Amino acid sequence: MNGENTPAKKKNVWVIIIVFISIWLILGGLYFWSSTREPEPPPQLVVKQPPVNEDPDIGRLNLADTTEEDAIANSRSFLGYIGQVRPRFGNLYTLDIDYIEWISGPESKQAALDDGACETLEECATQGFYIRNEVERYRTFDIAPNVEIIMQTYSLDKDNNFNINQKISIEEFKRIFTTQKDKEDSPLRKVPYLVEREDGSVIKIMEKYIHRKIEIPK
Repeated sequence: MNGENTPAKKKNVWVIIIVFISIWLILGGLYFWSSTREPEPPPQLVVKQPPVNEDPDIGRLNLADTTEEDAIANSRSFLGYIGQVRPRFGNLYTLDIDYIEWISGPESKQAALDDGACETLEECATQGFYIRNEVERYRTFDIAPNVEIIMQTYSLDKDNNFNINQKISIEEFKRIFTTQKDKEDSPLRKVPYLVEREDGSVIKIMEKYIHRKIEIPK
């Protein structure tokens, strides 16, 4: 009896082996197919864009307009009055600046008249420019360690003329805006400055030249 069952047992063993190998080949094929298949791209999010504003006056300078405020805040350069230069930590500083609008040429007279700065066109903007500052609001920016500061009326040369495009250090510039009583009337605190930014920090400060009488120190 045992001898008669041996071939049947061997046949059953081979059937099990063949079934196991078949299953292994099927699973291996599925794994290989799934690993080589390119993944499907994720569904794209469709964002509905707002309609384009066709108003030709969009972007004209108006400091009372919040949209224009954002545009200036994100711009690389702008003009303004500097209120304070304050230490942040170490040798780093911040500055407070109030944006202004510089209007030159024939438009300056009409702008001054519109703002009520003068009564007739002949009386308006006699220097050829007009400074509009509708909203007095100071913003604070970090000053880069390697900031470049260029002055036009900081000091006089040997002939008692202004040293144009004179470079000074941040420490010298900071002293202009100290709260000492004898510094409050300094003309350098009342002129506009062109400020340039990069990556959120001020990298250049340049005095905007406004003609004024040279005061020769005694």
